[in-house]
Amino acid sequence: MSGIFGKIIRTAAQTIKEQGGSIPITAAMLQLLLEMKPIEGVEQLKVELADERLTITGKVKRLIVPIPFTIALKPTRTQGRLLHFEVVQFSPADFETVKKKVLTQPPLVSYEQGEACFDLNGLDIVKKVPVGSISSVEIKSDKLWVRLGL
Repeated sequence: MSGIFGKIIRTAAQTIKEQGGSIPITAAMLQLLLEMKPIEGVEQLKVELADERLTITGKVKRLIVPIPFTIALKPTRTQGRLLHFEVVQFSPADFETVKKKVLTQPPLVSYEQGEACFDLNGLDIVKKVPVGSISSVEIKSDKLWVRLGL
């Protein structure tokens, strides 16, 4: 590319490469990823972002009684547009099956060996940015701030 248009494109690409672009992701957006398909036996699912954690609460039916649960996740690493979280709190502790049920929502959310993985390309706000990988992530002001860079 040459001329003024080529220079504009090169400058924009260099700026994205150096600075990236921050995208705010709300709790409602992450909840949408979890609820793409109904989760059998789980009700009142709620996602919150606070205190540098992603917290998922809800109730799971065991026999006839709904039992409340809490899953707290902390971002640990990124891989392309995948965001990995460590499970830092889970109650009640003996419900490993609930954790797997809530955090296994293929193809956008998966869970293995104490780590949940969210494919943020499942969100339109991220998908609209055609290039870049997650370079950093931060939870503040009730949002998950994702920076995309080249």
